[in-house]
Amino acid sequence: MKSTFRSHRSPRSRLLAVASAAVAGGLVLLTGATGARAEALDAAKAFERLKGLQGRWEGTGGEAGKPGDPLVVEYAVTAGGHAVMEKVFAGQPHEMVTVFTLDGDDLIATHYCSGGNQPHYKFKPGTKPNEVAMDFDGGTSLDLSKDAFIHDVRYDLGTDGKVRAELTNYAMGKAAGKVEFQLERK
Repeated sequence: MKSTFRSHRSPRSRLLAVASAAVAGGLVLLTGATGARAEALDAAKAFERLKGLQGRWEGTGGEAGKPGDPLVVEYAVTAGGHAVMEKVFAGQPHEMVTVFTLDGDDLIATHYCSGGNQPHYKFKPGTKPNEVAMDFDGGTSLDLSKDAFIHDVRYDLGTDGKVRAELTNYAMGKAAGKVEFQLERK
């Protein structure tokens, strides 16, 4: 089965897009299924919600607005409960990992991309209940004028047992499309 992540982009940019989308995992727009009005998450509450993802999730991921390819994402709480690790494409050559942690009152994340760079993200309080949004906050081994990477992520950690995410790809210093994924716990 041909993957849309490998179709018309370089392997590096495709992997970055998918990995970041799963992340960073990171970085999610969460909307509750109930009609009740709830206040937006702060960094500590968002981190607790990310901890609740522990386990295996399956679904689809790909370019926004197009049918997605099968996708498996694994979440693990590690470091004595002080970090959440998101693994996309586990065990595959293009496996990618994002690690979320609290730094004082901030929720931060680093995405370890199979493309060899490590974008950093910082939580941005959302306007919707359950919204976990993370924006680009620098990185290492990253040339912003050339490299492809995920710039921001919005996770929707809905109360319906599903995770939805929208990620914005950047390449050559500007926005280069969006990636979406939808997952269910397995």
